[in-house]
Amino acid sequence: MAVTDRPPVARATLDPLLSDRLRFWSLISMVLLVYVHAFNLHPRYLHPMTLVEEPASPATVVQYLLANGLLRFRIPMLFAISGYLFALRDEAGVSHWTRVSRRLRTLGVPYVAWSAIALAITWALEQWAVTRGWVVSASLSPFGPEKALLRDHTVGDVASRWLFVPAA
Repeated sequence: MAVTDRPPVARATLDPLLSDRLRFWSLISMVLLVYVHAFNLHPRYLHPMTLVEEPASPATVVQYLLANGLLRFRIPMLFAISGYLFALRDEAGVSHWTRVSRRLRTLGVPYVAWSAIALAITWALEQWAVTRGWVVSASLSPFGPEKALLRDHTVGDVASRWLFVPAA
C-alpha cells in the first residue's frame, strides 16, 4: 500500500450549529483582540500595581476597563476553541505525542524563525545613531533601560528574548 493510499480515518464530524457558534465566538474574540491591540493609551498593558499614567477622562476609563479588564476572555476563548477542534480531529492509530510533535513543527518553527528575524532587525536598527535612538525610545527591551540595546544583553538575555520574550 503506497503512502497516499491510506485507509480512510473515521473522524468526528462537527455539528453545523456548533460550527456556527464556534465561528461566531472566534470572530468576536478576533475583533476584540484587534481592539485591545489598537488602543493608544500608555502604558499599553497594566500589570498589578501599575499606575495609570493618562489623565482621567471618560474615554480613558472605558479603554482601560475594556482592554485591561472586561475583554480578557478573548485569548482563553480562542485557546478553548483551538483545543476542542484539535481534540475533535483525534485520528485512530496516531499517538497523542505524534500529533503534538506535528503541531510543534508547524507552530514552533515559524515562531522561532520569526523571533530570530525580529532580533536581527532590532540589532540592525541599533547600528546607526538615529535608529538606535528609536530603539531606545521605543523601550523594546524587556530588561529595562539599563539593558536597552542588544549589545548590553548577556547570552542568556538574548536567548530569553529570542525564545520567551520576542521583539515586538
